Amino acid sequence: MINNIFNKNIFLKIIFAILTVAIILVYVENDTTSKQKTYLFYVSNESYKSPNIVIKSNPPKLVSTVLVPNYDWERSGFGYLTVLDEGDHVKLYYTCHGESRKDLNLCYAKSIDLTNFERVIQNGENNIIDIDITDGGGVFRLGNGEDGYGLLGTLYNSEKARWDQRIYKSSDGVKFDLMNSSLIPFTIDSHNIIFYDEKINKYVAYLRSWNYYPLLIGPDKYYRTVSRVELSNPF
Repeated sequence: MINNIFNKNIFLKIIFAILTVAIILVYVENDTTSKQKTYLFYVSNESYKSPNIVIKSNPPKLVSTVLVPNYDWERSGFGYLTVLDEGDHVKLYYTCHGESRKDLNLCYAKSIDLTNFERVIQNGENNIIDIDITDGGGVFRLGNGEDGYGLLGTLYNSEKARWDQRIYKSSDGVKFDLMNSSLIPFTIDSHNIIFYDEKINKYVAYLRSWNYYPLLIGPDKYYRTVSRVELSNPF
């Protein structure tokens, strides 16, 4: 009896592992243009057979240290990063914690050469952006011809016992206004990516979500997965 349950447990986990969709960065060869583009795809083993998809792994390359956590509000080190190319300069958004690690700070710096980054002081004291989130903090450009920036962050909702996705909007990428305090009605954590896809004229978000798999045997039935959400207007 015990052996049968044990074998069934292993079998179900193997099946789940086989069916789990992998996420990889792939290099797409486009015959109609010489430009090379990198996309994030959901792929399975069958996707490798596509004639226009070639797996390409870029090894890490250390150029230089561009920012060091020297201040009290950065004392526990840096977390998630977002980099936006503005043409004549680069915006860098990064999360960090102070010594207590109780509060998450989203900070802003910029650079004109990708080597020297300058913290943009907001209130005469630090470069912390005034928003209320406990995780994430991805900044993106607005789409559909609209100027400005958006910000997708996470705040824990104690009443509903879940992580709510908050969406902010800004005209300058510095001062953000809360537009929606519960954008997506299911549990998501970590740093989530959102951008405007001109091909479908919608915002696309890749999210680290938690999903329930009741058929799995074992102490954990909730698993971190990657979800894709399309939004006509997240605001």
